[in-house]
Amino acid sequence: MAATPQADIDSALEQLAARKDDWAKLSIERRLDYLHSMRQLTGDSARDWVHLSLDGKRLPTDSPLAGEEWMSGPYALLIAINALESTLTALATGGDILESQQVRTRAGGQVVVDVFPTDVFDRLLLSGYRAEVWMQQGVTPANLRANMAAFHRQTDPSGVLGLILGAGNIASIPLLDVLTKMFTEGQVAVVKMNPVNDYLGPVFERICAKLVDDGFLRFVYGDGGIGAYLTSHKLVEALHITGSAETYNNIVFGTGDAGDRRRRDNEPLLHKPFSSCLLYT
Repeated sequence: MAATPQADIDSALEQLAARKDDWAKLSIERRLDYLHSMRQLTGDSARDWVHLSLDGKRLPTDSPLAGEEWMSGPYALLIAINALESTLTALATGGDILESQQVRTRAGGQVVVDVFPTDVFDRLLLSGYRAEVWMQQGVTPANLRANMAAFHRQTDPSGVLGLILGAGNIASIPLLDVLTKMFTEGQVAVVKMNPVNDYLGPVFERICAKLVDDGFLRFVYGDGGIGAYLTSHKLVEALHITGSAETYNNIVFGTGDAGDRRRRDNEPLLHKPFSSCLLYT
């Protein structure tokens, strides 16, 4: 994909900044409308998504590896959308956020929630896989629910413009990050696609068309220079990356010997909130 011109990036960020408070204060019912649209458009776009992934990796459409592209692409996104819809519906109707998930306590008192699998389809398609969330100190079985969905419990939240630096390995991760930052944390977002798989950008924009059209989400393209411009932009208030620890450290502390020194001395150049999922090599 061609790099997004700097002027277009500035315009996109200005539009997002103008809409961030509207998104933060949007009702749960309206958020559910956006999720319903994403789910429908994911289904409509799934075949194109997988074929683009196979073509990008130079795999034939009848390769056994095509199954991995379905499972780690559209299927993973649909699971996340369904889970979010369930949570937001429970919040809107006064239902139980945890539904039937098991809550238990580890030795030492740490609370654990089993979050996957959730139904028979998860058990059949991903047999043997399970996931659990370990809660922070101070969370007990009695106050667990009060510590969940923190953003949605605010009475007058302020908007935040977040930057998502997209992953280049697993196809669904950029959109999974969109769900987390927008629907869990209440941020508007600009997604900078990774050059490794930026060919998926048009499909992602189609899936998120309603969010894009309403000014809550933007996708931009380019190399590390575009990423550096975005991370230091005055309108970007928070960041998220799924990628390498080296990239994260370069962004936060800088490069070269000076960057290494700042990292050792814990003197970051970047002071914006920065969440991450990192690969160490």
